[in-house]
Amino acid sequence: MNWKNLITIGIIILSAVVVFNILPHQEISWLKPGTYAKYDVYNVFFVQDRYVDKYKILSVSYNKVVIKHNWLRNDTLYVDIKSRKLLKAITDGQNITNLFIRPPFKSYYFHLWIPTDLSIGDTIKLYECKGDEEEYRIVNISSVKVSGYEREAYVLKAEFGNNRWTGWYDRQTGLLLRWEHENKDEVWYESNLIKTNIF
Repeated sequence: MNWKNLITIGIIILSAVVVFNILPHQEISWLKPGTYAKYDVYNVFFVQDRYVDKYKILSVSYNKVVIKHNWLRNDTLYVDIKSRKLLKAITDGQNITNLFIRPPFKSYYFHLWIPTDLSIGDTIKLYECKGDEEEYRIVNISSVKVSGYEREAYVLKAEFGNNRWTGWYDRQTGLLLRWEHENKDEVWYESNLIKTNIF
């Protein structure tokens, strides 16, 4: 094989690598600008104990998604697509990234979606605090009603002391459907998906 053929093959391989890294990955088909999810939230930690929590995707690049989060404040979150790690956080125009990626939170795993190639017994990391990775185990697969539709969901559980967290995630998309936090069998936090254009 002569040097011209080797150069041509090298250019083709390099071009394929560049294109793969520039174009958005299609592994998560619903991860695109304009998709949103709204949750009805009950939280006993705040004076306003019931509110609507909304996430909307603003943009997607090959490795990052930018999400607008409207809650009691306005957040813009930059999340790594593959690892689901929070890269940057802006709240009401102020950069609060260091509150998340430095102690006490070394690395924050975004909780809105999980991988979909899972089985009962697998574990998912949702965040890392002071070097201790909190893992949630898939304990079951059950049906959850969302906006009048039944969705098959992974059920994730974790227990730390008196606290118990349970999350229900859509098996097809990985999207969070429902979340519950109990302390000594009393519900402290509950979040239910009420509206989305993802499915």
